[in-house]
Amino acid sequence: MYLCNMAKNFEDKKSKQLLEDIERINELALNVNVLTVIYTDHKQGCLNFMRSMYDKHRFDDDIQDIYSDAVETLYGKVKAGGFELTSTIQTYLNSICRNNLLK
Repeated sequence: MYLCNMAKNFEDKKSKQLLEDIERINELALNVNVLTVIYTDHKQGCLNFMRSMYDKHRFDDDIQDIYSDAVETLYGKVKAGGFELTSTIQTYLNSICRNNLLK
């Protein structure tokens, strides 16, 4: 009887761990999907914004990197918690890109 209870306990813990792992995977997949949508939906707008302002001073690879960094910055702030967006995502990303261009 004791061994049966131990085995059941082990199975319950294993099942619980598996469910937690699945939940983490689902959360990560959702984050990746949302991040992908943000990245693709706002990319052209940010690239055009940067090109219009700094076309003569930056290469295309540079502005691509700056845009990727901007999306990472947005994601990091959201992930850290307590982030409140007071503008559109496009405006926020444009601001980050502009600030990075001025560095």
